[in-house]
Amino acid sequence: MNYDNIKFNVPRGQRLMLMLCVMVICLVAGAVLIALISGSQPTSPRVRIAAVVQDIVVFLVPALITAVVITRRPADFLCLRRPGPAVTLWGLAALILAIPAMNMIIAWNESWPMPRYFSEAEAQATETVRMLIGSGTPGGLVVTILIIGIMAPLCEELFFRGCMQRMLSTAGCGVHLAIWGTAVIFSAVHFELAGLVPRILLGALFGYLMVWSGSVWSAVAAHSLNNILAGITQWMAMRGDDTLLDEIGRTSWPMAAVSAVLTAIVLVMCWRARQKAVSEAPADKNWNY
Repeated sequence: MNYDNIKFNVPRGQRLMLMLCVMVICLVAGAVLIALISGSQPTSPRVRIAAVVQDIVVFLVPALITAVVITRRPADFLCLRRPGPAVTLWGLAALILAIPAMNMIIAWNESWPMPRYFSEAEAQATETVRMLIGSGTPGGLVVTILIIGIMAPLCEELFFRGCMQRMLSTAGCGVHLAIWGTAVIFSAVHFELAGLVPRILLGALFGYLMVWSGSVWSAVAAHSLNNILAGITQWMAMRGDDTLLDEIGRTSWPMAAVSAVLTAIVLVMCWRARQKAVSEAPADKNWNY
């Protein structure tokens, strides 16, 4: 099955305009709902409900509506098919090996001069995460994993990689431009300047995993692993436990360099796994993205 030969119901320019219109409508609706749910004095339960509503209304719904309207094969457009297991596993390994290098990049990004608006946004984001986690109980960790580690990656990946990246690639932008363009937008919409570069790199990794595996589920798996690790780290910090995950390689150039080299090697293995899967695929299927 060639995912580039999907027959669309809407011309190219109108497809992009439709996606933008649906995005704006859902963004406004989501903002209103979140404001009503959060109220003037947000609590942990309200923030958790608002987070779920945001994931569904702002990300999941636009992706599904766009895919259903523009083609008769929405599942194919969103790459909702079984992923290549080898590509997915290599991708998860790369994500873990990249932690020291990413921590150093995060430290560098955090050293940028921060305008007041972004400083306030960072503080608000930190407070939101704190309220999502709650009091640091085991129950709070479970809720955090469900919302941040499962719900958010699923909805965001269906929107950014499944819908936006696919929309750009099928509109003639080219695979690499679609991946990196989507990664930049993915990072920008978080409105956190201190994490701009790391999120771009993560977004690109998710994008390539979807291309190489032929499935958005590989991107969802990698995004989930990243968020679960981050959620556990934040949960442990709230409990006052010492955690090293976000400090590994942060100030060590040798460790960060080794991490970067190993990550590159594993990504090459990931790409080779994709090439092998393509060569062994039945004649009636085509993994060309």
